[in-house]
Amino acid sequence: MDEINKKLLTRTEDRISFLYIEKSKIYQSEYGVEIIRGNEHIEIPITTINVIIIGPGVSITHKAVCNIAAAGCTICFTGEEINCFYSYGEPTTHSSKNLLKQVYCHENKQEHLKVVHRMYEIRYPNDHLKSKTIDELRGIEGQKVKSAYEKAAKINNLQWNGRAYNVDDFCSQDIPNQYLTAINHTLYAIVTAMVVSLGFSPAIGFIHTGHMNSFIFDIADLYKEKYIIPLAFSLSINGYYDRHMMLSAFQSMIVEEKLMKKMVNDLLSLFVVEKSVSPEIELQLWGDKHFGIFGKNYASKP
Repeated sequence: MDEINKKLLTRTEDRISFLYIEKSKIYQSEYGVEIIRGNEHIEIPITTINVIIIGPGVSITHKAVCNIAAAGCTICFTGEEINCFYSYGEPTTHSSKNLLKQVYCHENKQEHLKVVHRMYEIRYPNDHLKSKTIDELRGIEGQKVKSAYEKAAKINNLQWNGRAYNVDDFCSQDIPNQYLTAINHTLYAIVTAMVVSLGFSPAIGFIHTGHMNSFIFDIADLYKEKYIIPLAFSLSINGYYDRHMMLSAFQSMIVEEKLMKKMVNDLLSLFVVEKSVSPEIELQLWGDKHFGIFGKNYASKP
């Protein structure tokens, strides 16, 4: 896909949040990419999808992957029942402006603390947390998350014995924990697509650290108490886990709450990054005195 066509792609916040696919084949089609399942052929509108979540039993061709990446769509791989998040393939993002801003804020102690405070202010806007230390913020967060679990259980008349996550035995968890696990990992896929499509790094976290998805966990935490926990407990009323019902309910909630647009705005507000990005792609060579021109031969003339 050439640069002219890329300018016409759907904006990240206006895309369909996710598409889950399992037990299928994904091929290049005349117009882009299609899913083949038995005799059924389904065209995928990849230019309007934020992330394709691939479950077990899927095979995908090289050309299909190229088309998906060129369309700015992220591919994430999850386990059965979306019980774990394996990896992702990020689309092509040409500008490093947001990444450089993220690195600067991470390495500057004062800016780092400002980003952390902004994250907690998004979660708890009425708590006046700017004067709090990191340890105090974590203590407040822990209590609020615990209260959110207890409140959701009480509203839905469910027994709650605490958060438990067993990656090796998904079915050993109680129903609320199964829904929490699956929705969390679906959220991680969506957040990953948001982060990489805007040119940030998943690894450079500000609250979480030491993991290649640290920043993903940072951003996902912004939405768990308000959206994920209530949804998981409300779905648990039926007394059994239903992945299709979960995906449908999550998709509907994202649309109703305009969560995609909120995620983009929140991400950019953390680093006070301008939303308008120049379409011009400037590639240069770093030097000790000035930037050099990419593509120029710097060998001494004979």
